[in-house]
Amino acid sequence: MFKQVIIITDDSGTILPTRNIWKSTFGTGIDIRKHDHILQILGKNGLKIPTNDLDNEKKYQELLYEYIRPAKFMYAGMFSEVRSFVDELGKRCDVDLYIISGRYGLINQNDEIIPHKYHINTIERLEGLDDALDFSTKIQELCIDRSMLILCLPKHYISYLNSIRWFEEIPEDTNIVMITSNEFSYLESQQGNIRVLPRKGVCRLGKENKKEIQDLILRDLNSIDQTSG
Repeated sequence: MFKQVIIITDDSGTILPTRNIWKSTFGTGIDIRKHDHILQILGKNGLKIPTNDLDNEKKYQELLYEYIRPAKFMYAGMFSEVRSFVDELGKRCDVDLYIISGRYGLINQNDEIIPHKYHINTIERLEGLDDALDFSTKIQELCIDRSMLILCLPKHYISYLNSIRWFEEIPEDTNIVMITSNEFSYLESQQGNIRVLPRKGVCRLGKENKKEIQDLILRDLNSIDQTSG
């Protein structure tokens, strides 16, 4: 199997999508601030909606135990596009999904988490999250011996990572594919291992970008087969 691919995306403002196991489909999810039962549980215990108050994690886990899920099943909205793509890629290569969460920092798709509401929508919040939980260094460490890093991130994430010269610390033999704003296309000429694909509208991937990524992986697979042959 192809050497590991890692995909990094951000969390979602909507959570707890309903899941149809038989059809492998997910519902639209909900804003936790409109979830009556969760609000009732928290209200009885004098607690607010979980945000970035990670020190209270144990208390929240005890109260919201019935809502704890693996991260890949917690987030809804356009996050579903990435989750489906990971499942699709998993049929042809070794792929893993990580999520940058406003509450938890960098988490694996299988990490069990509570529903929460703290979306990172500014560079200032992103910088604070990195200072507290060091997600940027953790991603760099994950890239060791990975053939491809796919970033499905809004432009303020890329702006922040670029401002701390983060891309220069990614191993040269790890190909970086970024689905983000076209304003970062200039990075391709600065580093030979970077490819920028346009992020259009609310899509995290987009049909054309998914095909482009699959083609890149297929070319690498064929190259490995020819070398081993």
